[in-house]
Amino acid sequence: MSQKQTSSSRPSNERPPDSKSRTRLRRALLGWFDRHARDLPWRHSKSPYHVWVSEIMLQ
Repeated sequence: MSQKQTSSSRPSNERPPDSKSRTRLRRALLGWFDRHARDLPWRHSKSPYHVWVSEIMLQ
């Protein structure tokens, strides 16, 4: 017989990260971004149009 496939890449016996772990990871990622983010022109604009155009161009 074949095993049932799940859409999750996590093994069935592994629990999702708890709230404290997610908060720690989020803070670490945001800290890394603050230290290493490149200064790109579209990050200075709050105009949805400018942000959208930059997203299209990057694709």
